[in-house]
Amino acid sequence: MSAMTDASSVTDLPPIVQRTGSLRPRPKWLLAAPRVLWGACIAVILFYVALPTLFVFPLALTGGDVLTFPPQSLSLVHIQNVIADVMWRNAFVTSIQVALMAALIAAVIGTTLAAVIPRRGWLRVSLEATVALPLVIPPVVLAVAWFGPWSSLSLLYTPLGVAITHAFLGLPFVYLNVAGAINSLDPQLPLAARSLGARPAVVFTRITLPLVVPGIIAGVVLTLIFSFDELILALFLGGGAVATLPVSIWGQIQYATSPDIAAVAMIATLLTISAVGLALGIQVAMRRRGR
Repeated sequence: MSAMTDASSVTDLPPIVQRTGSLRPRPKWLLAAPRVLWGACIAVILFYVALPTLFVFPLALTGGDVLTFPPQSLSLVHIQNVIADVMWRNAFVTSIQVALMAALIAAVIGTTLAAVIPRRGWLRVSLEATVALPLVIPPVVLAVAWFGPWSSLSLLYTPLGVAITHAFLGLPFVYLNVAGAINSLDPQLPLAARSLGARPAVVFTRITLPLVVPGIIAGVVLTLIFSFDELILALFLGGGAVATLPVSIWGQIQYATSPDIAAVAMIATLLTISAVGLALGIQVAMRRRGR
């Protein structure tokens, strides 16, 4: 009887007493220490990831003629030089054209594959592994492999040839995002449409496709960013004829490290951040509209 009384008295104690065995509460700073330590670790990781990008802005805004950090003075002269230079303007336009073509090709093929590949089974595993191959094959190997066929098809040193290869590398981004969106859908929705007489094409275009648009947008944005930043394939297959922004930066940085290059990098960074922000805004707006 006394043992049962002792047990019940222990369970009636506050949780902190049950854990520590003492009626004396822990200090508040000791209770908050794990959270502070965890927050500090996250801050250090984020700072480490963002640090190279943050360095670009003061280097681009320097008033000198050489890259120095910290800058002795601040000026917009190098940004003005980039905007006024025809070479850099053409490089931006070429990169945007190639990225848009690559994103369009990857969106069509990736969405189609996500719709036709079965949701489960060994066939899905093998097909998904095949689609994901561009993520693990070195780009220089792909460049050598594409060189021969592109030369025979007259696609070598053309924007379309570079865009197709970029779409090949961006295909896994679109497929994985769209396949994840399709797998999260309620399987009863297409079955209900089929039971009402809708054909498979109608079910996909009227029901499935509008619900997976956020996944398509995510894959397209990732492909755009990848194509805008890709150097090896553009250098091998485009050469000087397709002077994308990375190819132009590579050509300039071999002879001099002018702050104009940092200004180009800053503009490209702002364009990338704007594209990601626009994509996130569209996704949020579509989700709110769907509710």
